[in-house]
Amino acid sequence: MNLACLRNSNILYINCKYLIEYSHNWLYSIKLIKGIISISLFFSWLLPLSAQQMTISGFVTDNSTGETLIGANVYDSATYRGTTTNNRGFFSITLKKGVKTIQISYVGYELKSYKLNLVKDTAIKFRLDAGIKLEEVQIRSIKTESDFLKGRLSLPMIKMQELPSLGGETDLIKALTTLPGITPTNEGSSAMVVRGGGSDQNLFILDGIQVYNTGHLFNFISVFNPEAIKRVDFYKGTFPSKYGGRLSSVTDITFKDGNSNKFKGSFDIGLIDSKLTLEGPINEKTTFLMAGRITYLDVFTPFRRASIKNKKKFNTSREPINDEMVLYTFADLNFKVNHKFDNKNSISFNLYSGVDYYRIFNNYELQSEKNKYTLLNNVVSVKTTHVISPRLFAFTMIGFTSNSGNSKLENTQYHKNSIYDPITKQRVQSIVFEREDKSGQKSFVRDISSAIDFSYFSSNSNTLNFGISGIKHFYQPGIYTTEVTDTIDNKIPLLSSFRNKEYSTLDGSLYIEDEINYQDRIHITGGVRANLFKSYDKTFKSFEPRL
Repeated sequence: MNLACLRNSNILYINCKYLIEYSHNWLYSIKLIKGIISISLFFSWLLPLSAQQMTISGFVTDNSTGETLIGANVYDSATYRGTTTNNRGFFSITLKKGVKTIQISYVGYELKSYKLNLVKDTAIKFRLDAGIKLEEVQIRSIKTESDFLKGRLSLPMIKMQELPSLGGETDLIKALTTLPGITPTNEGSSAMVVRGGGSDQNLFILDGIQVYNTGHLFNFISVFNPEAIKRVDFYKGTFPSKYGGRLSSVTDITFKDGNSNKFKGSFDIGLIDSKLTLEGPINEKTTFLMAGRITYLDVFTPFRRASIKNKKKFNTSREPINDEMVLYTFADLNFKVNHKFDNKNSISFNLYSGVDYYRIFNNYELQSEKNKYTLLNNVVSVKTTHVISPRLFAFTMIGFTSNSGNSKLENTQYHKNSIYDPITKQRVQSIVFEREDKSGQKSFVRDISSAIDFSYFSSNSNTLNFGISGIKHFYQPGIYTTEVTDTIDNKIPLLSSFRNKEYSTLDGSLYIEDEINYQDRIHITGGVRANLFKSYDKTFKSFEPRL
């Protein structure tokens, strides 16, 4: 693809020559893209032209923590022309040359005003203070682009924590099920169904990388720790061209970067689990965030084990104790380090790791069973942000995700051995080992993904988003092992194993989308997404025009 972008006043010229030459479908996508660009140019020409315009760009952050604020409103107080910050807290607004009063607002924060004398392009960082102090109540309607953002519903964590929750535990997915058109799959479950679709048709993205397993405790509690989340963007209607691969919904979750001003920590004890959160600056340019939680559903496990051992210790008959013990625990860890090279470039390392451990121990008279189930969920990513120019913003990501499950079953059998003692003339019974069976199963799905996204703010009324992404999938449907030991046929264990073939596929996408706002009356979002899915010698292509 050859893109040549030339700016003259408020007009953006884009020349798209070729996407892929060997497919009529790809040629059809070129026609769609050209049509969208033609509409964009048509409305760009209708915008008022002015040679004396300057661009203000930068970030909006929390004054106390330094966290970037997503979806904050930035506008000129005289004309109410403005924009909103993107999912990295970046904004770009173009105004006429002269003295301007810029106002910044965000839910749960005080309104701030800044007076600027625009004589050239300006890069600036705006800081907002949490809390609102009202001396009088004013009701004012201000139209911003956030009112028309393609069906997006943004949920700040401050608002989410006000919702009622089971056991006092704030749960992201349960909060979403309170919205129209969304229902849980089962009562109390953290899995959801959107507009009658399947629960597997919901895309969950965690700091730029998709997550497969979203529930602890058999989907009773979601894996997303609310203490580590900064913002949630949820789409249940139209999706931006950036997203694909699912039919029902998209949930884009952004983690906190960490407090850049002071070290802060919290420890919460709940009915189901406990949480520990630590965040703060490492130096002037680097911050960290660590949030962990663990359940104590198995808090009485040591006492239970001690009770069983005590029964066995005083068991004079030497027969197995009839008993059953069920244990379950889950834990997860979120860790993030964010480093800012300067006001235009930053990099972050993100880690999520979660585990579910379920065990069942059964002891019968002549048999004992042990069942163990383990589910591991790991996500690692490295992200960078770049302010290439006051109007061009870039975001890159490379990541790895792994979701694996293991199960083990051990079954031990005994028999009673009766021996006649000629001296005492009595029969002596004893429990003798007879047979042991072990079996195991393991499966996993792993992804290596990368993406690069661009946002070009050609004017206050026109934003062009485009990018490319790729995912390499690795699938292992199952690895099975068995081991048999008995005292009759063999003393040496008999081992066998079966391994399904491991599969790999390639999933790539290319998208372009234009957002047009003409005189605050007409709002058009048009784009196209081209998908490529390759599995061995088969290649599948699809195109998703969106308007």
